[in-house]
Amino acid sequence: MNNNRFEFKSSLLLVEIIITVFFFALSGIGCIRLYLKAHDLAQQARQSTGAVVAAQNLAEAYICAGGNPEQAAQLLGEIGAGAATGKDGNNESLSIYYDSDWMLLESASEAAFHAFLTESVNSSEVDAGQPVLHTARIEVLDSAGKMIYEIPELNVLEGGETP
Repeated sequence: MNNNRFEFKSSLLLVEIIITVFFFALSGIGCIRLYLKAHDLAQQARQSTGAVVAAQNLAEAYICAGGNPEQAAQLLGEIGAGAATGKDGNNESLSIYYDSDWMLLESASEAAFHAFLTESVNSSEVDAGQPVLHTARIEVLDSAGKMIYEIPELNVLEGGETP
């Protein structure tokens, strides 16, 4: 009789240990999921912050250049960017490429992020001899083409004044 009681107690102890191990395993899984979610949120925050800074830098260079994307590219080129400009009629564009750490790149081949400015100029103001209002849109995209941040409308009078 004494022997059965010992076996009963040891089997209860074994069940208790199994339940405890199961509880700690579930707790560990929950902690790992929280850690992964926090890591994803931190990465998204870094990406958003980098995109905002890139867009602001591009906007400031554009304003300092008086609404001229080529001069803005030169300003950005002085700080190490491989800025590329393009022209389509009166509209001009400026592209800048960044790696995954938001460091400026010379080309798009290894780019993780792409910031670009698309400018449109009112052609009637160019012909009338009035101060020209340059309107630009700035977008920052990831390598998959998903927009991270944008400045939908940036107005600059020729000479660098913002209306």
